[in-house]
Amino acid sequence: MLDEQGAQNYWGKQVEKGGMEPCHYLNKWQDKYAFEIRTSVFRRSDFRGLKKIVDIGCGVGDYTAKMFKLIDSDAHIVGFDFPFNIEIARKKHRDLKNIVFKEGSVPDENIESDIKSADAVIMTTVYTHLTPDSREILLGYFEKMKSGAKMFILEYFPEVVPEFQKNQAHKIVESSKEVQVRFINHGLQVLEVRPVNYIDSFLFFHWGKNWFVYFITKWLDNFVRVFKYYRSKYKLIIFTR
Repeated sequence: MLDEQGAQNYWGKQVEKGGMEPCHYLNKWQDKYAFEIRTSVFRRSDFRGLKKIVDIGCGVGDYTAKMFKLIDSDAHIVGFDFPFNIEIARKKHRDLKNIVFKEGSVPDENIESDIKSADAVIMTTVYTHLTPDSREILLGYFEKMKSGAKMFILEYFPEVVPEFQKNQAHKIVESSKEVQVRFINHGLQVLEVRPVNYIDSFLFFHWGKNWFVYFITKWLDNFVRVFKYYRSKYKLIIFTR
């Protein structure tokens, strides 16, 4: 069963294997594909007029730095994660003065305080790794967000959770419908659901994890996106308070 210490140990090992560039898939080409496809779904218009954005589970800050390029020049981002990730994030992105990286994981009164004053909260591939208790606590924080504030959650949200992805030690997968109902019950409203990626890891598992498969997978993903195929298992769900 997933617990907070287990989740921290899992991600700690990923960092140990990757150093300053931890590979969550344990392969740089699959990580590169996931990063580029997932960040491409965000738009500058999503953050227009927002002055304070909180990134929950910012990791080593790469996604946070990418979001920084989309925000207004007078806006800033606060990123939270485990101490070992924050240590790396501060070194990698020390030149980005409008980003502050803080140590913290739910429950945390500093996270709660920053969420209450935020114009938007971002979570990228973090939610499934939270324990049930942490999810409920975090949703309680979201209930205290300012009226009109946005919540961006990018995650693996299939329409139906496959059997092999149930009862895993390091994450708990919820369906797209389940998570939307949960967030709505805590006072948020769905603004938009965007498909993120389509091909995902299929070719990496069957053809190998190399630059050629990265190129083909990314090309196919962008090609399928043109036809607006909405069966993507990864989704960006945008809520408002």
